[in-house]
Amino acid sequence: MERRDGSFPYFDWSDFEEEFRDRFLPVNAEADAINALEGTGYYQEKGKPIQIVHKGDVIKCLPGVEHWHGATPESGFTYIATTPTQKGKTIWLKRVTDVEYK
Repeated sequence: MERRDGSFPYFDWSDFEEEFRDRFLPVNAEADAINALEGTGYYQEKGKPIQIVHKGDVIKCLPGVEHWHGATPESGFTYIATTPTQKGKTIWLKRVTDVEYK
C-alpha cells in the first residue's frame, strides 16, 4: 500500500486480555487511529476522563497527546492501530496505575 509520496501506512494489531493496559505513549508528528474489532476497551488522554470503546468505534489519537488504551476488567479488547506513515520504535512512557485504570 505505498502512498504517492513513497511512504507506507503502519498497522498494529493487538489482542488484550481482561484488565490488560498499555503504558502511556505519545503520538508524534501524525495522528493515529484505533479501530476496535472485538470486546470493550478503555482509551484515555492524559488528564481527561476514560472513554469506553466498543466494537466498531474508531478513536483518533491526536499528535503530541499522551494516551493509553487497554481492555476493561470484564472484557478483552482487540483493535488495529493505524498510522499514516511507517513508525519507528515506540516510546513507552510511565505505567498506567491501578488508580488511573479504575
